[in-house]
Amino acid sequence: MDARIRTLLSKATSCVPARRANAEIAKRRELFDASSYEMVLPPEAEWRIVRNRLAPLLHRHLRDLSQQPLSTTQVFLSIFCEESLYFMRVEDFFGYLADAESIPPTALEPFLESRARENAIPVALLGKA
Repeated sequence: MDARIRTLLSKATSCVPARRANAEIAKRRELFDASSYEMVLPPEAEWRIVRNRLAPLLHRHLRDLSQQPLSTTQVFLSIFCEESLYFMRVEDFFGYLADAESIPPTALEPFLESRARENAIPVALLGKA
């Protein structure tokens, strides 16, 4: 596994076996009165997938929900990797992305928008089809 992905996953607030995903996600939805955004990271995933695809998709999803992408508390991340499910705050995800890419916090949103444009993320994946 990519070292940056391993470090990202270490930022999780908790980790449970993936087989308990439905119950654990439902519990957190109720506990935090928030929705879950789910990502799947195959063990062989490279950091560029997080930087160029997953982060821009998350950013656009949050904007579509009229959430502040870098500080929302209405959405939490559920990241599946191998046999585990990692729960993470959105701001921790984007905070680590900014650190790993040496991007100042004020430049993160333009960076994510440029990644989305450069990688031609299909509109259907953005929920606008």
